[in-house]
Amino acid sequence: MQRKEIVEIDKINEVMKLVFQIGEIQTLEASYKIDREIIVINDYQNYLKFIEERINEKERSINFALHYKKTEGFMYKERVVLDPKYSNGKLVEYISKGWGIIYIQLRFLE
Repeated sequence: MQRKEIVEIDKINEVMKLVFQIGEIQTLEASYKIDREIIVINDYQNYLKFIEERINEKERSINFALHYKKTEGFMYKERVVLDPKYSNGKLVEYISKGWGIIYIQLRFLE
């Protein structure tokens, strides 16, 4: 299922606060820049810090992978080795994978 909507960042932060309150959750950055390891976000305060850092870095898109441990699925980080001649000289990419994951993609307009 997919949904696209324009929402103010304050509203997104309210939703994410609830996300962290519902239950034991594992949250990873779903993907980021090649050659940079994925960040683990342990709680709401770390989430806020993470968002602020990405906004300050002028990021336009942020992807999260959320997994509630009660769902009995799984989530892990994977290191993918790249061929530098096809990846602008980059050697490795990190991605999150698993089963029972909720992916959230945020795109900033300004």
